[in-house]
Amino acid sequence: MNTLLNVCKKISCDNIKIQRFIFLTINSVIWIIPVAAVWAVFKLTVGASVINLICAAGYAAIFPGILGGILKLMNCDLW
Repeated sequence: MNTLLNVCKKISCDNIKIQRFIFLTINSVIWIIPVAAVWAVFKLTVGASVINLICAAGYAAIFPGILGGILKLMNCDLW
C-alpha cells in the first residue's frame, strides 16, 4: 500500500483530494481482481452466476478496498 500511495502522490501533483480519489479507486480495483479470478474458477467448475460476481466484488470493493484505504489514509495523516 505504501508503494501505491507514493505513486498516487506523484500522479496527483500534491493535490490531496485527487490523491485520495486515485488511491481509493486503484485500491478498490486491486481488491476486485482476485475476487473476479476466484469467481472465474467457480464459473468453470460449479457454474456460479454473474450475480455472485457482482455481490462478491461489491463487498471486496467496499470493505477492504474503500474502508481499508480510508483507514490507511488516516494512519498516514492524509485524510
